[in-house]
Amino acid sequence: MKYQSPLNIRARSIELANLVAMGLNTYRSRLIVQASFIAAAVVLGVVAVYFNEFITIVQRYHASFFAMSPYVTAAMTPIGFLASVAVVKYFSPSAGGSGVPQVLHAAAMTNTENQNVVSSGLLSLKTAVVKTFSTGFGFIAGASIGGEGPTVQISGAIFATIGDYTRRYFPNIDFRSYIVAGGGAGIAAAFNTPLGGVAFALEEVALSSFGGLRHAVMLAVIIAGLTARGLIGNDLYLGVFTVTRGESNLLLWSILIGVVCGVMGGLFGKIVSSDRLYRLKINWWQRAAICGILVALIGLFLNDATAGSGYLLTKDYMDGSVMQQPWYFAGAKLVATALSTLSGMGGGILAPSISIGAWSGVAMAKLSSVDPKIFALLGMAAYFASAFQIPVTAVVVVMEMTNQHDYIIPMMLAAVTAYIVSRIIMPVSLYHVLIERSFHKKTLSD
Repeated sequence: MKYQSPLNIRARSIELANLVAMGLNTYRSRLIVQASFIAAAVVLGVVAVYFNEFITIVQRYHASFFAMSPYVTAAMTPIGFLASVAVVKYFSPSAGGSGVPQVLHAAAMTNTENQNVVSSGLLSLKTAVVKTFSTGFGFIAGASIGGEGPTVQISGAIFATIGDYTRRYFPNIDFRSYIVAGGGAGIAAAFNTPLGGVAFALEEVALSSFGGLRHAVMLAVIIAGLTARGLIGNDLYLGVFTVTRGESNLLLWSILIGVVCGVMGGLFGKIVSSDRLYRLKINWWQRAAICGILVALIGLFLNDATAGSGYLLTKDYMDGSVMQQPWYFAGAKLVATALSTLSGMGGGILAPSISIGAWSGVAMAKLSSVDPKIFALLGMAAYFASAFQIPVTAVVVVMEMTNQHDYIIPMMLAAVTAYIVSRIIMPVSLYHVLIERSFHKKTLSD
């Protein structure tokens, strides 16, 4: 055995102790960083629940006011629009619009620019508070908006704030991961769709990592599913699917619904991003008032059915609690949502899109013998995919929201068809057009 001096043994012991200490410090740092993500997720979960309760209460108050005095309520709509836009204009311009473009832009900024998205106000807690007030004013006014987009921005603000605090002590952390997680967590919390949140984070927020292959992936899944179904029929892994009347033609109807919803989603994007509307020589308050008046008239004509996100109306129909709306309801809801978005208030367009898609499908169901609720499912996935050009997220969100896994192949077919048609009309994703307008040029409320 080779002799080692006490000095060598001591030196090696110190070296080993240093390595162990470094390993423990690294492990502790990782635990702290992971804990910060968990803390942000818990905070968001609580905030999302109460924010949703707030929105529900405000929508019910508006509905009760309209039931008592529809004309007075309609007359107050432009005032509510002005209040909603004024809060954004004077307290936090970054709180205007859906909220999703802000998160997407923040994710891009952390990659290409050395800017702090928290201190700049893009994803600050102040902006989240202003967003809440603006959205609340919009709902009480009867605007056709949703709370899901604002939830995404609020989520982004929570994750960004905690991430910004964490990187003061751990400068080398990947701050962009907090933004990506915030975007996905916001969708998951807003729609109660965890898988949908993951899909959104990969497909839209982390676009640079996944976007190049997302549509090839979707098409591969559809082709594989259709091939297997063609060979083995409707036999499922854990049981046999019960065929709904008219289901033999469902795939053809899926394509047709995809075409119709693709056109509608593309047109919605064209309206909201129209250069002519964008360049109108009017002040922010004139824009808000005009949009409010038009939305009030649409609401009066349809007995307030276009107010709010459309969630309760669509849910009641799917539960069998309410009758069908007129065949043109989806188009009216689309126009009311576009006007509410153009006003410059803080309000989402994700939830109204679910409603527009559902009622588009219900209207088309009158031409077939298929259960209208199945067409509603296909319409939800198709319009959601066309309006935002995220077919994977659209299918996963609708599937999770409704628990209708049996129709995943028709939903995927409708979503991809709608996406392709929408891209012909609107080659660039609406969210990315809004990012260009809001952060590289003047905003609508300027």
